[in-house]
Amino acid sequence: MAAHALVQFFDASAATDKPCALPSRAADLVWHLWLEIDAAGLAAWQRARYGRLLPHREHVPGEDTKTSLARCLVRACRVERRSPVKGQLPLLFRVDSLLNTPEGWAYQRRKDGVLVHHDLDSLGQAHPHPWRHDELRPAALLGFGLIGMTEAQLRPKRPEDRDGGGGGSSCGSSCGTSGGAGGCDGDGGCGSSCGSSCGSGCGS
Repeated sequence: MAAHALVQFFDASAATDKPCALPSRAADLVWHLWLEIDAAGLAAWQRARYGRLLPHREHVPGEDTKTSLARCLVRACRVERRSPVKGQLPLLFRVDSLLNTPEGWAYQRRKDGVLVHHDLDSLGQAHPHPWRHDELRPAALLGFGLIGMTEAQLRPKRPEDRDGGGGGSSCGSSCGTSGGAGGCDGDGGCGSSCGSSCGSGCGS
């Protein structure tokens, strides 16, 4: 299952020339093992399947991963031919929870449509505190240019709505902010509490 999730990540990453963040510890463990055991075989497989290499890039503590995580969500949903704004999440975002992966991330879409994740401990058990991912809300995906207005299921703003109040895009309102319940870790960083680790670069 973790290997299937990793291939889904590769498929998602190969569909864009921009970085994707990897939201699964289980898939990342398979990637590291594959590199350790047969790096040449992995490279040959990637070239045969995608026509290029998908380089492994370690997550940098404090790195802003909002856009790359949003890109990964949309591309993984495209692979499974499902909506990125409603319904079940793609395997790549569910596999850590399904496998109770130690130090992984358990993603879920709440009834109100907000995506959250729970950090998993060394035994694969979910921490009770959920971390919100406002950068994965429809308005944010639209703001990042990853989906269109119709798919986002949002109506254009009317002139009378433009008062600087709520609404509008939620881009960047999760990671990199301090304070507030349900945000990231409050230090302006976007480390493991934001639910992603390694990822792919721009390819070569």
